[in-house]
This record gives sequence, structure tokens and C-alpha cells, in this order.
Amino acid sequence: MPRFLKSKKKLVVSILVLIFIISPFTPFWYLSLISLIGLCVLYLNHVILKKTNKSRLFSSKREIKKYNSLVIGDVCSKDILKSYLPETGNSIEIMMYGRSLEASFQILLHTFSILEDGGICVIIHDEKRKRNQYSLFDIPYFNFITLKELGQEKLIRKSSLPLFFEPIKSICILFGITHSHYNLADCPDEEIKRFCENKNIKLKYLLLSN
Repeated sequence: MPRFLKSKKKLVVSILVLIFIISPFTPFWYLSLISLIGLCVLYLNHVILKKTNKSRLFSSKREIKKYNSLVIGDVCSKDILKSYLPETGNSIEIMMYGRSLEASFQILLHTFSILEDGGICVIIHDEKRKRNQYSLFDIPYFNFITLKELGQEKLIRKSSLPLFFEPIKSICILFGITHSHYNLADCPDEEIKRFCENKNIKLKYLLLSN
């Protein structure tokens, strides 16, 4: 999250806490209830962001320097993933409900260096989704230049409040809802296949079966 958004968020929390403490002793006691609701919403937003933003795992200070598998795309249950990942080693999962194939590719372009040579990339996709759609849950893995090229700068301000701007996905995240019916298929995107081949990445494409 950008620094200016973090400072603004801290200011809002401080104001809400102050209102919650003071308002019961004033004629405007009902403001205490409103501020409590606001604090609950901000807390849930924090939980959602903590569950979904894995960008910290790509920092130079990360404990695991290289992973042998990377999972990107729509949400899939861990039981399903087990059969497509190595039994030993470390994997990193960057999954999100309804993630488009192009968004998955952009994330791969920005994160593939975390894979060891010959590592596995599993891309999970629902072909009913729009191919070039992006959400606020995608942008933590993009740099600003990429966001500008994609015309998605507007998502930066929305990224700190997923419960407001992506309510359905946020509720699914909070309740841990996953899909469980996927089939191994041939990736329809030739550019993704060429990229993985050039980078010595073993690509596995899972297609949601409805």
C-alpha cells in the first residue's frame, strides 16, 4: 500500500477511536455506534489485505530466496493443488477469485524470478472470465509503470478498501470459499507458453470445470 494511503488510514482510525471514546458522554452518543461500525469495517479490510497481499514474500529480506513452484490465478482448494505440486520444497500461492488470464500473466512477469531454475508455475483459470480484466487484488504485484501502461492507476486508491470496491470477492476471502473442480488443460495463450519455455518454467494450466 502506498505510504500516503497508510498515513491517511492511520488518521481515520485515530479519529474514529476518539469519536468512539468521547461521544457516549455527549448528546451525540449514536456517533459511538457509527464509529464502532467504521472500525470494524477497517479491521475487516486489514484482514482481507493480509490474507491476499503476498508481495512481502518478494522482498529482498525474505527468508526463502527461491521457490520451486508458483501458483497464480483463480482460487483452488489446497487438496486439488497437492496433485500438481512437488511433494517437497516450497510453493507460493497468489490466487484470487475471478482473476483473468492476462492478470495472471502480468503477475508471472513480475514474480517469476522467485522461482528456481526449472520451477513449476500453475495457472488457474475460469474461461468465462474476461481475458483482460484487472482487480485491485492484482496491483500489489505490479510496478507503477506497468499500472500506467495498463491504464489501471485508479486501482491504487481503491486497493486499501477492498470490502467497499470488491465486496463479493472480499466476503469469499473472509469465509475461505474455494473451487474444487479443475482439469489439467493446454494453456490457450501462446505468449504465456513461450515465456515459460524461454525461462525454463514448467507450466501447468488448470481450467475450472463447471
